[in-house]
Amino acid sequence: WIDAKSVAKVMAMRAARDSVLEFEASGEDARAAVDALILLVAKDFPDTVSG
Repeated sequence: WIDAKSVAKVMAMRAARDSVLEFEASGEDARAAVDALILLVAKDFPDTVSG
């Protein structure tokens, strides 16, 4: 597992295309955090993400 508080750490994971990733979060912003990570991965890690 990696601490995804840093997008750089997520990107450094260098998961191959079509890899299965599992995200888990806790706390009051957990759902929003997971949704943001899913959006980021779905957009192939663009330089900026607008929501």
